[in-house]
Amino acid sequence: MSKGNQSGIEGIGDGGGPLSGPPTGGGGGGTGQPATSDQAAAALSAIEPLEGPEALATASARAEALAARVAELERTLAETREALDSAERRHRIDLALIEAQTVDLESARLLTEMTVSAMPEPDVERAVAELRARKPFLFRQSRRHPGAAVVASAREPGPDAVERAADEAARTGDRGALLRYLRARRGAP
Repeated sequence: MSKGNQSGIEGIGDGGGPLSGPPTGGGGGGTGQPATSDQAAAALSAIEPLEGPEALATASARAEALAARVAELERTLAETREALDSAERRHRIDLALIEAQTVDLESARLLTEMTVSAMPEPDVERAVAELRARKPFLFRQSRRHPGAAVVASAREPGPDAVERAADEAARTGDRGALLRYLRARRGAP
């Protein structure tokens, strides 16, 4: 066995191993490009097995390198799973807050995330309900009787009705008030 190929992988694709030869333009052969899978398989079958203390040291070094790589991949996998869980939780929080008609989604999301993270068993719906009870200004207020204002303004007779509707629309900026003003101006109930 030659001294230049003691580790079993040295010389592959560097011009001195079994993959060296004339460049073919499509793989390995000493051009600095990666070898094709057929060339790599041929090169690995041509490698002589090592015996003795050198083989043990080489195998031990490769085992340590592989163990370090496995540990790195496991850390990466754990980080990726954590990021995915966080994104899924954030999505569930956003859906619950949108359903609850939040006015400020970002602020409500931060407060809900803090509440959910403090819970022994995370429950997004319960956290949103608690947030709505503690900070109702973050959510749209439901009108108790939305039709009552429309009916009352439609029944107001007289020329002052248009002026009152215009004042209300200008003061509140409410879409419904604007529509009431436009209806009153055109004379429709």
